[in-house]
Amino acid sequence: MIVRSVSFLALATTGLSAAEVDLVKLGKETFNAVGCAECHSEIKDDTSVKTGPGLYGLFPTTPRKRDIIEAGENHKHTITADYAYFNKSLRSPNTEVAISEVAPTKGTTFLPVMPAYPETFLNAQKAKAIFHYLQTLNDDGLRGPSKVMAELKEGTVVKDIHENPTEILVTDRTRIFRARIPGSSARAVHVGHPSGLNYAFDPRNMTISKVWWGGFLNLKNEMSGRGNNPSTLGNKAREVSLSNQPKLHDEPVDLSFKSPLINDGKTIENNLWGDEEFIDQLKKANAQFIGYDYPSDPKGHPTFHYRVG
Repeated sequence: MIVRSVSFLALATTGLSAAEVDLVKLGKETFNAVGCAECHSEIKDDTSVKTGPGLYGLFPTTPRKRDIIEAGENHKHTITADYAYFNKSLRSPNTEVAISEVAPTKGTTFLPVMPAYPETFLNAQKAKAIFHYLQTLNDDGLRGPSKVMAELKEGTVVKDIHENPTEILVTDRTRIFRARIPGSSARAVHVGHPSGLNYAFDPRNMTISKVWWGGFLNLKNEMSGRGNNPSTLGNKAREVSLSNQPKLHDEPVDLSFKSPLINDGKTIENNLWGDEEFIDQLKKANAQFIGYDYPSDPKGHPTFHYRVG
């Protein structure tokens, strides 16, 4: 049995790499998060009445034509439904109003009620991500790729980060916080350092699960609605690759039976309905998280205590 107390190990930051994101997945998430699905159908040949046009088949990989009404002079025009049209529809939605293409409202003009989404609310990459997602809503031969990887750009612009009540700030002393962040369990301890370096120690496997520079944490998702979605890293955060991370212990540890990764539905389901009792799994566990000590130096790092073996 090994009982250890470890402070934060020096990690090589020369391998700092920007995080990548699947724009199609991001687009679908953003489409639902900002309320697009409430007014626009994503279903082929959908005849339900909504306040905005259906989006299935609107943005094929080869742009097609569609009719609109120019709001200023109420003139009918035919435009090309490409990214430029899509972006204009987001930023200034009521300058060109769509005409319905399906029954029972075919030929009628939609009401100019769509709110504008300025870049301060929906940045350029998220707008492009929605477009990539909409391109997947097409028949074979016209459908866009199901996955589009890109470097994750900075998120929505915040003019003054101190005015954002959901941003957990680190100022002149180390902060220690628990939050639901993907890539770690809910028991992970997140540490924010005044230098701008942040990391998470996860009792699920007794190791550093995440390292990032920049903003510490943002709790907007957990503080919205019923808090169903996990929180995110802070403003302008950039993750550090952990591919060459030194091992804290030789024996593999996995306590997912009591501390599963965030959104790991399969493990959670197995924990609830599996054949093995929780108490039996606990008896066989080869590790235990004992806790941590705050640093005596306000700018120091906490010491984590755990047992392995």
